[in-house]
Amino acid sequence: MTNKGIDCGIPVAMQANAQKRGRKRKSAKMYQNWQSAPISFPKMKSEDFSEMSIVVSCNIAQTGITIMKVHVDNGISVDIIYCNISFFPYISKGTGLYRAEEVLVVPRYPTEIKVRRPVKQSKLQPNAASITGFAGESSLPMRILPLEVELFDENDDSLVRQARLDFYVMRTFSRHNTLLGRTALGKFGIVPSIIHGMIKFTTHKGVATISSASVMPICAAVNVKSAVQETADATDNMVVVNPAYPDQKIKVGCNVSADTKKQIEQLLVQYMDVFAWCKNDMTGVPRHIAEHGLNINPDLKLVVQKRRGMATDRAKWLCKEVTKLVAAGILREVQYQSWIANPVLVKKSDGSWRMCVDFKDLNKARPKDNYPLSEIDLKVESLHAFPYKYFLDAARGYHQILMAREDADKTAFHKGKGIFSYIMMPFGLINAGATYQCLIDTAFENQIGRNLEAYMDDLVIKSTMQERIIADMRETFDTLRKINMKLNPLKCSFGETEGKFLGYLTSEAETAFQ
Repeated sequence: MTNKGIDCGIPVAMQANAQKRGRKRKSAKMYQNWQSAPISFPKMKSEDFSEMSIVVSCNIAQTGITIMKVHVDNGISVDIIYCNISFFPYISKGTGLYRAEEVLVVPRYPTEIKVRRPVKQSKLQPNAASITGFAGESSLPMRILPLEVELFDENDDSLVRQARLDFYVMRTFSRHNTLLGRTALGKFGIVPSIIHGMIKFTTHKGVATISSASVMPICAAVNVKSAVQETADATDNMVVVNPAYPDQKIKVGCNVSADTKKQIEQLLVQYMDVFAWCKNDMTGVPRHIAEHGLNINPDLKLVVQKRRGMATDRAKWLCKEVTKLVAAGILREVQYQSWIANPVLVKKSDGSWRMCVDFKDLNKARPKDNYPLSEIDLKVESLHAFPYKYFLDAARGYHQILMAREDADKTAFHKGKGIFSYIMMPFGLINAGATYQCLIDTAFENQIGRNLEAYMDDLVIKSTMQERIIADMRETFDTLRKINMKLNPLKCSFGETEGKFLGYLTSEAETAFQ
């Protein structure tokens, strides 16, 4: 007779405890097994060795945020995150994050990732100590920010590993967004290889590999002599495209081969009509593609501003500028006005004047267009993986879009003699930027993020290979010709690795030189 509670003389409770201890030993053994999996790198020839720093991307767990330009550096003992990146909209007086929700666009991918659970102020801990650099200089971190970070294989998302890292928040300029030091390397079990340009680490399902997306040298040293030589050679790269305007030359850089440079020059001659060589060339975008309407409530009272006085030299300059704009078809004289404003002259950085109009009363009577604008820093950041860049600038920006016929006279303003209004969309209107950006996004919908970045009147054609240069330029010029948008030849450059986009220098060497 056998008791149900007895099995071979061992009580059931003791059996359960033994099985539990066995499972623990088995799980610990399995944990040790995947942790100690062998990691190897492929053989390479010495001429293929990489000298670039290792730069990857990582995810912030449970938020959907992807941080680009994460530098893996085993020479630092802490993990650093810089508060001037998109993940930190702004930090005021070191008290923490203020924006409740952030929408980020991952560079080189057109889809938007919305942050569902942003970091709160309470998660920012006071800093413990200062950080000492190689030269003995000390920097005081603003705060310590704990984050759950995910690293995953570049080809297999199932090979993922997660760890909690305490980041030192620094308010310092850096070419990278985040630095992963020895602390992160130890928690993830990262094995870096500079000559292979990749990192490897073990996961539960195997060994994950992440190749570096860096185009930055470990030390971006700049020879002052070579920089001066490049400046001297800049005049040799200026090309006359339109023989009728020999003084308006276009810069074609020497970063491409002689054959490619020749093809670029031939393409510029072929698409000569996409450039505005004179003001009469700017006929405007067709109305069926885009026009700017004011949408003013007809029940509102009309506002006629009293004419303001102006200094003699400014008044003379204003008369000459209005005469030029009338000849270019941007302005016209009106006799029966409804709304009237005053002109305002603003001095530009080069000392010249810019004519603006005080449309404050007109803007108060208009509904606001909430068309979304892209993040500037992400636009600039998305160019770092493209070695070939071509910088374009639309001529006179807003003046290429026509005003709606019924609203053109409402943009009238005082002049010394007479009253004039805009035929083209002027600067200073509250929804002018939204109208212009909507036109750019619609026209270049199939290119933005793939081989083009655009923000207002600044455009950058980007290519990864020389073989794609001509095709990318032709595609862009075809779109410009289709919408009848003109470029400023004096502000365009082709075949360059460096340039200014939205106020930022895209060249790493230029940044180090400064």
